[in-house]
Amino acid sequence: MLIHLDDTISQLGDDLTPGIIGSLEDVAAVVRAGTHIVTGNISTLRYLASLDCLGISARSAFRGLANKYAQFASIKSMVTTFAEIILSENTPTASRRGDVDVISIPLAYVAQLNLRSPTEVIYEEIQDDFIYEIISRWYIQEKLSPGFLNRNYRPIHGGGGRTHAVYAEAQRRNNQFCLCVTDSDKKFPTDISGTTSAEVRAVNDIHQALSSHLDLDFHEVENLVPLSFLKEKCTSPTSQAIAEQIKGVDAAGFPEAKLFWDYKKGFSVGGLKQLNGGWDYWRAALGLANLSCPDTCTPQRCQCEVLKPWPEKRAVKDQIYQYAKMDPSECELLSSLWADIGGSLVSWCVSAMPKPA
Repeated sequence: MLIHLDDTISQLGDDLTPGIIGSLEDVAAVVRAGTHIVTGNISTLRYLASLDCLGISARSAFRGLANKYAQFASIKSMVTTFAEIILSENTPTASRRGDVDVISIPLAYVAQLNLRSPTEVIYEEIQDDFIYEIISRWYIQEKLSPGFLNRNYRPIHGGGGRTHAVYAEAQRRNNQFCLCVTDSDKKFPTDISGTTSAEVRAVNDIHQALSSHLDLDFHEVENLVPLSFLKEKCTSPTSQAIAEQIKGVDAAGFPEAKLFWDYKKGFSVGGLKQLNGGWDYWRAALGLANLSCPDTCTPQRCQCEVLKPWPEKRAVKDQIYQYAKMDPSECELLSSLWADIGGSLVSWCVSAMPKPA
């Protein structure tokens, strides 16, 4: 997280309370640890470096930031979320300024936080981190300056249906930055969201400013893999046929369908007809006739496949676990989604390099 020191801090003067001194020492410790990026106007940083009430290492940390002011001055323009430390007697609050989310933290409150720890990112499943890391690397390469920004975060296993409980506990602690990432499990755009994302939304307390729910609208993480990548890495006839089917949704005017097809289970006529609107949507997207099932089919055991499950899941998983480079530019919709996800993840996890003690 980028933590910006507000200009009003330089108005503190020289007679600081022990609580304020402790908070400033904590901020300096974050600078030395590099778990987040600390910035501020050069006048504020020079003021902090001059305070005799601070320890030598704290003053040195602020002096180092002042000396590197030009290097870090532009970072605020690169992130979609940042924190600011202000003079206030309140608790942390979140607000929207233009296109940027801002977390305002009173300086006196800093001592109650654990800002030396990196941002926690809660995933439904811990292995989701691989695909989101691929997207974050792409975002830095394509949208920012490669090598200029470091990232530091701790991935947390939500445990599928327990993700809401893990996130609720993080919000209860409310002492460090935390981002919870969920997908919707929807099988078409107007479908009802699955229980995991719905339960996280239900427990999410928007007044807990240090945490946020990245509520993403696609079926599952595999839907984030570009179709061209699947076609290149999976060459079986069945894989190629499925890829061509999915590619056809663009020509039919349903480009968003790629985000909702069931990669793991595929679709059957009976299964889609159980969903309110599911059959109508996918019949139009795939250009299917109005099919009916034989008497041997049941909704739970329908053999009338309209889209098969992806057959080479292990090959795709192996590539993801190797952080294989992917490019979403084949699809404007996917590129935009990658940019939104990458911007959020990089902003919440941006960090500096550790400083010598």
